[in-house]
Amino acid sequence: MLAEHARAQERRRLAEEMHDVVTHHLTLMVLHAGALGTGSADPTVRTAAEDIRQTGTRALTELRDLVGVLRNAGETRTAQPSQPTAPDPRTLVDEARAVGETISYVVDGDPGQVSPTVRRTAHRVVQESLTNGRKHVPGAEVTVALSYRADGVTVRVANGAADRSADGALAGSGSGVGLLGLAHRVELIGGTLRSGPRPGGGYQVDAILPAHVPTREDAG
Repeated sequence: MLAEHARAQERRRLAEEMHDVVTHHLTLMVLHAGALGTGSADPTVRTAAEDIRQTGTRALTELRDLVGVLRNAGETRTAQPSQPTAPDPRTLVDEARAVGETISYVVDGDPGQVSPTVRRTAHRVVQESLTNGRKHVPGAEVTVALSYRADGVTVRVANGAADRSADGALAGSGSGVGLLGLAHRVELIGGTLRSGPRPGGGYQVDAILPAHVPTREDAG
């Protein structure tokens, strides 16, 4: 019984990691391919770029199905760290800018004063929010703001209104559990997540996280 419970936990952990990480990079690949095909006058390049874009969207669809299978097999998940270091959200912003997205990035306070587990969760909030934004509100201006304080961390990712229609294949490629899984991850460390449409158009995600989550990693 305990062994099956442990396997279920691991399957769910894998499902959330696959959604957070693999979906993010595949989405960037699809956007790069689309930009290459649109910007090139060479028919060969445009054909190859479209092939890459279609392959990427198929991979996203297959990943959605696999994530669904893994998530359905697991009921709970522990708040154990899944990576040895805390990544910097700035890399996500740089990647988004590289594919033509307009992003304002603001950081207040010192990330080093909060637990690595908390920094990883803040990174995931930014990652999932940017991925959702490029799928559903393409071309929108984005503001990413993080505030690190001794008593907690706040994260806000706000998208303006889209300047063009969403790519149907890209918008439909999600697993449908992105924000749900993100909320679960945030709650596991004692935080809260709110998301929804903005009055003037676009979408906004806000997370409030504790500054410290005691783990053996943080103690070391």
